[in-house]
Amino acid sequence: MSPAQSLPPASSRTVWNWLIVALPILTSILAFGYLADWQRIFPQIVQLMVDDVARVDRPTYDSAESMREFMSLFFEPFFSPWLWTSFILGWGAYAASVRFAVLDVRALTGRGFFQPFPWAWTFLSPLVYVIGRHVVVRRQGSAERAPLMVSVISQSLAFVAMTYWTVVLTMQALELMLPMVFAR
Repeated sequence: MSPAQSLPPASSRTVWNWLIVALPILTSILAFGYLADWQRIFPQIVQLMVDDVARVDRPTYDSAESMREFMSLFFEPFFSPWLWTSFILGWGAYAASVRFAVLDVRALTGRGFFQPFPWAWTFLSPLVYVIGRHVVVRRQGSAERAPLMVSVISQSLAFVAMTYWTVVLTMQALELMLPMVFAR
């Protein structure tokens, strides 16, 4: 009797799989914090540009002072604690996802799953690992769908929210810049 024809293996539920699902959710929350900070600064940068264009023709215009003010606002998002926290924790979550995938494969092998989905796919994306893992354990008799559904739904919601935020920032920029374009 081949391993594929043997009795169904034990449960495919592992804490490692759930941690792989949870880490992208946590990093998405950090990314939203950074975007909220960026949304606070972005209109100020655009408004400064609009005001600067309006002041160019004045005899008291100081381009060096204007550039210093613009550069301090421009670089503020790059030194934001939100950016560096999400950057460092994002890479940490990426590394942890790979480690959790290794532990998940070991746990599945110990529970009788024949050739679990390779953990190295996590390097591409934790979502790829969760989907591939689901396909492989499903073929071997597991009916668990929750980690896959949570992962796909959370990634989809994050994508929709990021798209929305991009549209909002673009609209804010256009709202501030269009009067400047048509004023000349």
